[in-house]
Amino acid sequence: MNYNHLENKKLLVAKGIVNSEDIFDYSASDPYKVVEQFFQFCQQNLSEECGKYDIQPALIYIRSLMDVNAAAGKGNDHYVIRVNFGTILIMFRLYTDHRHIFNENALGDFTELNKSLDESLDYLLFQVSMQFTFFHERAHLIQKSPIEYQWVDENYNLNPEDAPFSLSHHIREFDADIHASTFVAFHLVDYWKRQSDKIRTKENLESIISIGLAGVLAYFLFLKRNYAKVFYKAGTHPHPLIRISYILDNLVKTVEGNIDVEIDFSSNNVLKNAFRIVEQLFSVAETPWLNQFIEDFYTEQENIKKYINDTLIAESLHVPELTMNRET
Repeated sequence: MNYNHLENKKLLVAKGIVNSEDIFDYSASDPYKVVEQFFQFCQQNLSEECGKYDIQPALIYIRSLMDVNAAAGKGNDHYVIRVNFGTILIMFRLYTDHRHIFNENALGDFTELNKSLDESLDYLLFQVSMQFTFFHERAHLIQKSPIEYQWVDENYNLNPEDAPFSLSHHIREFDADIHASTFVAFHLVDYWKRQSDKIRTKENLESIISIGLAGVLAYFLFLKRNYAKVFYKAGTHPHPLIRISYILDNLVKTVEGNIDVEIDFSSNNVLKNAFRIVEQLFSVAETPWLNQFIEDFYTEQENIKKYINDTLIAESLHVPELTMNRET
């Protein structure tokens, strides 16, 4: 079925859920049809694949704002996801404008895969970033259904390490990340399975999963640049280093549980390659502060692991509305 973004706009405005000016008619600003493809993917999923979640009717719309952000909310008995037009445009240009990195020496081991797949690696990065965005917001809808609530925004505060700590928010972000990374992993495995026997190797599976993790990491880095010190019990979102840690773990475990053959792939290789991809990407995009981010990731491993196990996982067991506690 084909869905219509302008019909969503009419309904949301008529119901008094959103102002007309907040919804962007992207039809004249989408030469490669990536915004329309994203909209169709999301609305099809919300309308046809979410019956068990008690979030109907559910709609998505594209906002006119140009920064990287997304949100989920409920109003007038409708469940709504909104994604800034800037999110799609910026992430698309980040990858496609720098697609040459996969043909250069630093990422030369990805060159052959880039040529062999039916989609270029830069476009796969873009798709993963946007799929993660959607599934993360979908999780926020599921967590709160059928309760009325305000928008759950994804942007970090200006100085998140100094903001009041909300354990409830941290747990819900953790749950939404797990939900999103699980479904991204499903899509990556399905994509790998669709390839020819020649491409369907352990090494290429590791590379595809690395692309998946790199796409998620790049998205986080655009949500908030120039991070200050690593924080734990502060703000409304876990620090991105914490998020990347448990997302990697969940991605790998989900992949392992959904491949038909016995493949012992290395999560260390996946992580190193993901950082290597993002490092090259952000280097040519002139964002050198990534180096400190990667250094902190390794030096903070014990503290990150402790916070995930002792706080996020332990406390999540007591929140029945989380997706991880509602799904079988």
